[in-house]
Amino acid sequence: MIFIGVTGGIGSGKSEACRIFQLLGGRVLDTDSIAKNLSDTDKAVKARIRHIAGADVYLPDGALNRKALAKKIFSDDNLLKRINEAVHPSVIQYIEREKEKIAKAGKVTLTFVESALVYESRIEKLFDYIIDIHANENTALQRTSLSKDEFLQRSKAQIAPEKKMVKADFVIHNDGSREEFESRCKFVYSILSRLDR
Repeated sequence: MIFIGVTGGIGSGKSEACRIFQLLGGRVLDTDSIAKNLSDTDKAVKARIRHIAGADVYLPDGALNRKALAKKIFSDDNLLKRINEAVHPSVIQYIEREKEKIAKAGKVTLTFVESALVYESRIEKLFDYIIDIHANENTALQRTSLSKDEFLQRSKAQIAPEKKMVKADFVIHNDGSREEFESRCKFVYSILSRLDR
C-alpha cells in the first residue's frame, strides 16, 4: 500500500485531482469531510469547539452552524488556529485508523488523502509521498465563490503555495485546460502505480 497526501491552496483543484485518482482506481479520504463529520458527531470535538467559539456555533439539532463559525474564525486568525488545533488531532487519529484498516485489508494499493493543511498540521510523516496541486492566484480565485479579500484572508491560514511546491514529491500544475490537468494527474498516478509493484 502507498499512502499519498494531496495538498494545495484554495481553488487549486485538489478535489478534482482526487476525483480523477478515484476514477483510476485509487481510494480517497477527504480530511474536510472527516472534520465536518467529527464536528457534528464526536462529543469531545463538539465540546472543544463550543468551549473555544461559543455555544451559538451549534444548531439546536446538534449540528455545527458552519456559517456562524466561519464568520468568527475568518476575521480572527487566533480563533481559527485554536479551532484547527481542537479538530485536527481527532482527524489525524481517524486517518491513522483508516490507514491501519487499509493495510490489513491488503486490497487497495494507492490511497490518496486530500488535505489543504498537510504541512500546517504537520502530518506529512503519515505519507509515503505528497502531491501538491498548484494554480496561480488569479486562476484559483476564479474557481471559488469568494471575494478577493475573503480568498486572501483564507489563504493566509496556509503556508505559501511556493513553499508547498518545494516540499512536495510531485507537483501538478492546474492553470491550463481540464484535459491537460487530467492528463497530468493520470501521468502521476501511473508513476505511483509502478512504485507499488
